[in-house]
Amino acid sequence: MSRKKNPKSPKSGTSLLGPAVVFGALFVLALAAYANSFQVPLVFDDLLSVQRNTGVQFGEFNWNLLSARSVLYLTFTLNHIWSGQDVWSYHVVNFLLHFLNGALIFLIALCA
Repeated sequence: MSRKKNPKSPKSGTSLLGPAVVFGALFVLALAAYANSFQVPLVFDDLLSVQRNTGVQFGEFNWNLLSARSVLYLTFTLNHIWSGQDVWSYHVVNFLLHFLNGALIFLIALCA
């Protein structure tokens, strides 16, 4: 009796080169999109959310993870601890979060 091969099952010699190329291309494209933002100052709602927000500066905001913006303020607080008011770290974290979300979407699509 011969067994039919499942077309979705990975081949025995499957290389990780394909996903690595996609992750590399995704990283380069995301970096190109964010490259000009690393030196841009905080503007608009950033002034209230970061610069003048004592809860972010001292970690005194509501740490309830069920709150709508608690994870956002957590990242702001960690950025403030890391680099104070230097804007580059806020943009680096934003870039990394967007890159990782793009990689996650790729992995979900790959497994579907």
